[in-house]
Amino acid sequence: MTKLSEKLDSMFRILILIPFGVFVSYLALLSLFSTQYAFVGEAASVSDSPVKALILYVLLVGVVCLWKKFRLSRYLEPYQKLIKAVGVIGLFAFLVWFILSTQLEPHGDQLAICSAADQIRNYNFSQFVQGNYFDYWPFQSRIVVFLWFFFRIFGPSNYDAFHFLNAVSIVISLHLVSRIFSLTMHSEEQSKSKENLIFLACMMFLPFLMYVTFIYGNLPGLAFILGAVYWEVRFMEEHKGYQLALMALLCAVGVWLKNTYLIFVVAIVVFLLVDLWQGRKASAIVGAVFVAAAISMINMASDLILEHRMGFELSEGSPMIAWVTMAFGEDENGNPVKFDSYNIDVYTENDRDTAKAQEAAIKELGADWRI
Repeated sequence: MTKLSEKLDSMFRILILIPFGVFVSYLALLSLFSTQYAFVGEAASVSDSPVKALILYVLLVGVVCLWKKFRLSRYLEPYQKLIKAVGVIGLFAFLVWFILSTQLEPHGDQLAICSAADQIRNYNFSQFVQGNYFDYWPFQSRIVVFLWFFFRIFGPSNYDAFHFLNAVSIVISLHLVSRIFSLTMHSEEQSKSKENLIFLACMMFLPFLMYVTFIYGNLPGLAFILGAVYWEVRFMEEHKGYQLALMALLCAVGVWLKNTYLIFVVAIVVFLLVDLWQGRKASAIVGAVFVAAAISMINMASDLILEHRMGFELSEGSPMIAWVTMAFGEDENGNPVKFDSYNIDVYTENDRDTAKAQEAAIKELGADWRI
């Protein structure tokens, strides 16, 4: 590489990394000082201290810098497997303690899907008729199908069983995050110690760990979708067919459990296309097709199982574009709104016709952009 090329490469990295660092730091500070209360139920709240969280973050960064500067990992290299085992056991023990100490029960949307799962077992489909919850949000029926089978195995409304599933999902997710990081390292000797450091650092993110009591598809879905990312990273290095198949299957289950994990799927497909663009095997195209087909098939199978149980078809519900239009909405003073009933209103005002509601939402979104 010529000196000019090296200078251009260095300049390009600076232009990318500095704005990225500023942006990430801003989001980190915003998240610390904008979430000062964690609501439990409808009335109680637990105060939080963003200043303490900021101090902990600075200390963590300082420890990592010192760790790297003085190469402390070389003293612990023979004990990396033991460190990982202690970390996994300690994390799981903390999660179990939190579950048993809090004994939290679902409310809001969590309660709606759990109740629907129990009602399906008793052939009660009132939540799926016109005007009720799943008339507006039929995509939520997929986690209901999962809960229906889950409660059949572990008992009706066995919330603690789902909490323990969440605990396992958190441990697997953090392990996968550290493994994905390790695969990107060039030095196998360094990667093991840094893999454990990443795992231990993730354990310190308490708000994420507290999601262990959240009865939804977020945590089990995250474990599956991170598994898909792991196998994609492996595929981009080794290009083996079974890795594509595992990636597609895990993607499908992750999205089935939590629809918003489609954003991961978009990133996975983009990386497959990058792999293709770099002149590697065209199997990346096959992988993208596998992912799309697997997601469609598992969602279709889930809907068919539920519709067969109910004896009638699910509604198409409020269109997804209505959420986007709502996000760009404003109140009477011109201030942005976080959440209102627009996505419900546009659906009902158009006679519960999803196509008409989608057309109306797109039209209003276009008007907002023109303004």
